[in-house]
Amino acid sequence: LVAAMTLLAPVALASNTDHQVMLRDIADVQGVRDNQLVGYGLVVGLNGTGDRQQTFFTVQTLANAMKRMGVQISPSQVVVKNVAAVFITSSLPAFARNGEKLDITVSSAGDAKSLEGGVLLMTSLRGPDGQVYAEAQGPLTLGGYSAGGLGTTKSVNHPTVGRIVEGAIVERETQVDLSQFHTVSLILRNPDFIATRDMADVINHEFHGDVATQLDNRMVQVDVASAGVKSVPLLISRIQALSINFHAPAKVIINERTGTIVMGGNVTLSPVSVLH
Repeated sequence: LVAAMTLLAPVALASNTDHQVMLRDIADVQGVRDNQLVGYGLVVGLNGTGDRQQTFFTVQTLANAMKRMGVQISPSQVVVKNVAAVFITSSLPAFARNGEKLDITVSSAGDAKSLEGGVLLMTSLRGPDGQVYAEAQGPLTLGGYSAGGLGTTKSVNHPTVGRIVEGAIVERETQVDLSQFHTVSLILRNPDFIATRDMADVINHEFHGDVATQLDNRMVQVDVASAGVKSVPLLISRIQALSINFHAPAKVIINERTGTIVMGGNVTLSPVSVLH
């Protein structure tokens, strides 16, 4: 494989020519980003594939949930084979507003065999600061399954991980006050001194002055006052619409099933004997 990649490297380099890209496609604005959310809850309605009785935290969680609903039971009396303790993860976009819906991923925290057919009970999703930013609930969709028995079990992908499309609702907005920005910093996703130089040049040309400074191979800083634009969102929109010539990094992609090699996303080669 190494020999094949070495021999085909010139093809990869030749296929990655410069092309025009918009700045919004290669750079992000510092401070404008997603925030990770996480929560802990219960999935119910499983067909006997939930956590086992010795998974104590599932038993305790279910007992606590029923207590909040006015049902007093002892954890020792709870049978959890149709219930699974899970962690819920999601990303809160920048400038998310109340009522906006988010996709969530639900992952088993115990020893459940499968989450197929399960429904997530209402769960709070918290940010790094401990505040609740969204509430999640709904039926799961799995990308895998586990079937069979008596030594003939067949599993595909991960039946203990599922997703709920638009399964969470934002309850707290993120606070990013762009009006307080004195500089707008653009962060290049793939570090490149040439690209940041060209970014600074095209921004300075657009605003007819030295408003942008190349700091390193990843960041370009734009002075808001020098740009003379009435608002930061307008400034960012004008910057993101600009284009530069960009040389994408060379890639070698091998199809696991066929052995086909794709060089730089453009040139496709047939399987070669060295792969075998």
